[in-house]
Amino acid sequence: GFIVCWLPLVCAEVTITLKELDCHFFASEAIPRTLIIHNNVANTQICQLVWTTSVMSAAVQQGKKEVVLAAQEKKEVDIVLAMPQAESRVTLEWHIIVSPQAEPPQKLSFSYEVFPRQSRTGVQGIFDKKRVGIYDPVGKIEGLFKQENIRYASIKNSLSLEAFQGDLLLIANNAVTDKNEPFFSVLMDKVYKGISVIFLEQEVMPAQSAFPVLLKGGSATKTRCLAFGHPLFDNVRQGDLQNWRGDGVITRSLLEKPHKGNFLVLAEALDETGQDLKGALILEIPHGKGRLLFSQFLIMQKFDSEPVAGILFENMIHYALRDIKAHDIVALFVHE
Repeated sequence: GFIVCWLPLVCAEVTITLKELDCHFFASEAIPRTLIIHNNVANTQICQLVWTTSVMSAAVQQGKKEVVLAAQEKKEVDIVLAMPQAESRVTLEWHIIVSPQAEPPQKLSFSYEVFPRQSRTGVQGIFDKKRVGIYDPVGKIEGLFKQENIRYASIKNSLSLEAFQGDLLLIANNAVTDKNEPFFSVLMDKVYKGISVIFLEQEVMPAQSAFPVLLKGGSATKTRCLAFGHPLFDNVRQGDLQNWRGDGVITRSLLEKPHKGNFLVLAEALDETGQDLKGALILEIPHGKGRLLFSQFLIMQKFDSEPVAGILFENMIHYALRDIKAHDIVALFVHE
């Protein structure tokens, strides 16, 4: 999922950049790309643009364009890349040769990850022996489960939560408000007795002192995984956790890292220079016989377009339904 060459290509007369940051796509998609070409000199330039795409050296697509630039003109050149058919994950290489007038040819290369279109959720069959409840006022996750004919209990309030006898509760994105404190008091008791809970991306967290997590502001396009090898990151690479579809953003609000207690930060947010933003993106907190998993990745917001969102969603469900064993209990961290 890394862009191999994303910095501006600068030669004596022409500057070239790529507008889009996203780099994970589904098989057979048509992906628009925009090259921004800037003529730095005070006379007209003619640039020859030749490009090819390939998978493991096998050609997928090729094309060429002539770009005429007036003095000091900046022009956007639109190219549509055809993602190949794929039954498993593949890497598409995009190679561009730019030949400005009276200048040696210059080369750019970009690398994109292409994923097969599989099940919408990837969790069919997992609930044959497990019971899941969904707290989803908007209905996004419930719609996915209905589409896949997956059985679930619809949790509407603290009373239905109290009556729920299951293994996993999914808290849908932006389902938390500052008005549902009784609901989360019941939830914490249920976790203590043994269920697992997954919180997908939220704009607020429960405003009660007993709840273990707070949010802090800040969006990010990059992250650092702190636990590769953890089941949450099965089939996930470091480059998969940055530059998600559309605007490249992976989160719009970060989790505050707890100052003390039993917790594990699995991924943290980085700024554009790679510096730690002091906020977590995935946090695991054991509580009694159960566990809470918090993710601020835009999994539901970008579920339909970002392939990695679906992978993380599936991994979180599989992991949350594992029995908690002694070796799953994470270390005690105390901040002085």
